[in-house]
Amino acid sequence: MRPTHQARIESAEKALEAYRQERYQGSARVRLDRLTFENGFGRLMDDGRNAFRMEQILEIQGCLRINRDYHVPVLVRATDWGSHIRLLPGDTEPFPELIVPLNMSLRALGHENVIAAARKKLYGEN
Repeated sequence: MRPTHQARIESAEKALEAYRQERYQGSARVRLDRLTFENGFGRLMDDGRNAFRMEQILEIQGCLRINRDYHVPVLVRATDWGSHIRLLPGDTEPFPELIVPLNMSLRALGHENVIAAARKKLYGEN
């Protein structure tokens, strides 16, 4: 018997969750200037309205960092983890800071408009 479409979706979702549990290293703070984004289709179609909306939201509520709903997933190559990229030891914040060398950046997986708005709020127009 062939699996249903939903069964295939659920199987793929379970595999993705197992992969995430195997590879996930935890939450950490990352400097906004260390984040980059792919130049994909979404960026080409972006008219800037969502970024403006995000700026208005951040103006009202500030930059929320602790609640996991506001976290931005990033990719860290396994070869860089622990050698070039590491957690700041002895950090007393709710999440330790991820130290990323100046010559490196991390690819953020989405939330580009939120990051752009946060950069503008925290660093100004430049």
